[in-house]
Amino acid sequence: MKKLFEDTRLFDKAVREKFGLSEDVMMENAAASLENRVKYDVGTTPKTLIVCGSGDNGGDGYALSRRIPNCIVWSVKPPKSPSCICQKERAEKVGVHIFSGDVASFKSEFGFDAIGDKTSDDDSGISGKFDVVIDCIFGSGFHGEPDESVAEVIRFLNSLKAWKIACDVPSCLSCANASLRDDVFKAHSTATMGALKKILYAEYSKDYVGDVYCSNLGVTRTVFEGLADSIGGVDAQQESAEMWLLEKADFAPPKRKTECVHKGSFGHGVILTGEKHGAGIIAGEACFAYGAGLVTLVPSEKAAGQDATEQPEIICSPELMIANELPKNTTAVAFGMGLGRGGPAEKAAQAWLTQLSKLNVSCVLDADLFYTESLPKFLADNCGKKRIVLTPHPKEFLSLLKICGLIDEKMPEASAGTSHANAPSTTMDVNYVVKNRESLSAAFCKKYPGVVLLVKGASPLISTMKDGKIQEFVNTLGKNCLAKGGSGDVLSGLICALLAQGYTALNAAIQGSLAHSLASERITTSYGMTPFMLIDATRYLK
Repeated sequence: MKKLFEDTRLFDKAVREKFGLSEDVMMENAAASLENRVKYDVGTTPKTLIVCGSGDNGGDGYALSRRIPNCIVWSVKPPKSPSCICQKERAEKVGVHIFSGDVASFKSEFGFDAIGDKTSDDDSGISGKFDVVIDCIFGSGFHGEPDESVAEVIRFLNSLKAWKIACDVPSCLSCANASLRDDVFKAHSTATMGALKKILYAEYSKDYVGDVYCSNLGVTRTVFEGLADSIGGVDAQQESAEMWLLEKADFAPPKRKTECVHKGSFGHGVILTGEKHGAGIIAGEACFAYGAGLVTLVPSEKAAGQDATEQPEIICSPELMIANELPKNTTAVAFGMGLGRGGPAEKAAQAWLTQLSKLNVSCVLDADLFYTESLPKFLADNCGKKRIVLTPHPKEFLSLLKICGLIDEKMPEASAGTSHANAPSTTMDVNYVVKNRESLSAAFCKKYPGVVLLVKGASPLISTMKDGKIQEFVNTLGKNCLAKGGSGDVLSGLICALLAQGYTALNAAIQGSLAHSLASERITTSYGMTPFMLIDATRYLK
C-alpha cells in the first residue's frame, strides 16, 4: 500500500531547504531516472525524441538530452523557467540537436509523410523512425486546456509507433475523460518524480499512464514522503483526506486457521433478491464461493406483503438456500442488486431498511437501492452503529448524492485548481461525478461517518471517515474484462461473504475489491468473461 499525494512541489522546496540539494541537483537526478527508464524499457542506444515544454518538466528533458546519444530535442515551447533556460543552454553547448517548430515543420525536417511515423527515408540515421518518445512538455502543475499548437504535437506523438515515456505526469492528463482524448499524451510508462501523485490513479488516467515508476530525486522515497509530516501545512490539500494505492501485496484472502470448526463458524450471508433474481443468485454464488458458511436467498417482495403466488420461482444451485424471511442467525445482508424501481420495489426497500435498522447485521448495499428515497434515513440512523458498505457505479453514485442532498441538479463544474464559485455552470452528469469522485466521496463520508463507500469503475475508489479523517484507497488492478453485466453483483457477494465472516466494513471492501480485480487477471480474454467464470476464479486466489 503506497501513499498518494495531490502535489509534491512543496516537497521539492523542502528538500532544497532542509537537505541542501539544489534545484539543479534534483533536476540532474530526474534526468538520470529518465535515462534509466529508457535503458530498462527500450535498450542502451535507441533513437530518441525528447519533447520539451517551457517549464521545469522541459528542463528535465534538456538535462536528459546530454546523457543519451542518438537523440533529438523538440522544443515545442521556448524555455521560461530559469532551470529550463539553463538546461537548454547546456544541451546546446554539448551539441544536442534541438528543433523548434510546428508539426508540419517537424514532419518535413525529419522525413515523415502523412501516415503517422512512416518516413520517406527510413535509412537516414537519426532522422528515421524513433524507438522512444519522451514527453517533457508539461508536468503535474498543468491545468486547463492545451492550446491547439501543443494539442497538435501531442496528437502527432500519440500516432508514432514508438515506446512512449512520460516525465512525472503525461502531458494534459488533467484533461482526460470518458471520450479517450487524443490530445492527452498516451504513455507506455511514466517516471513520476519523488512521490506518487493522485492524478496518476484517477478514474480516467488508466489509459494514459501505462506502468508507473517512482523516481528518486536525491533522497529516498521514505525521506521525501516523510516531509509531509515534518513541515507544517506542506500538503494542506490532504488535511481532509489521505489516499493510498492498493497493491497485490495487500491482498489477504480469507483463511480457515483452525480445524475444529463448523459451517456456522463462518457466518450466514443473506441476499435479498428483487425483480431480477439473476443478480441475487450471482451475488449469492459469489458469497458462498468466498467463504461464507451459509448463504440464503430471500425474496425482497416478502417485506412488501406481496402474495407468494405472484412471485416467480427462484431457480438456483442447491448449495444456496431459499427462505421467505431473514434467518435468525444472519450475520450479513446484501441488498439492492436486481431490486427494480417503482412502487413495489420502493415499498419493499423501505420495509427491509426499516427491519435491518433494528437488527445487528452487517450490510452491503448496491444497485437500485441508490434510487430509493428511504435510504438516506437508514444511513443517518445507522452510520457508526453497524458495518455498512455501499457499492455504486458512477451513475448510481450520482443518484445517491442527489437523494442524500449532497448535489443539486445543476452545479458548477470545477476543474482542478478552480473553485466552484468561479467555474462556469454546467448540467450535472456522470462525467462530472467521475472527474470529482474523490471530493464527492469525501463529502459523502463526512455526512455518514463510519459508512464505507466503494465507487466502482476502471479503478475503484474506496472511502470512509475514521477518527475524523477521510481515508481513500484506489485499486487499479482490475482488467477491462470486468465490464460485463453481473460483475458488480459478484463484488457485492464477495464483500457480503467477508462481512459475514466478521471483517470490518473497510477491510471487507478493500479485500473484496482486490479479490474481484485479481480474479479478473485469470480470465484469458478481454471479452469472454461471465460472472460465474469470475466467481470460479476467486476460489483459487491465494
